Amino acid sequence: MASLNKVMVIGNLGTDPEMRFTPQRKSGNHFFYCYLVDIHYP
Repeated sequence: MASLNKVMVIGNLGTDPEMRFTPQRKSGNHFFYCYLVDIHYP
């Protein structure tokens, strides 16, 4: 039974997303994601 996972990512992509295929013709996506972490110490 197939399932569906949904993820929402808000930020900046480092490059254009790429779709790749395995030798068994299964697909997958590859992308770089950039984010900023702002940490405040007391």
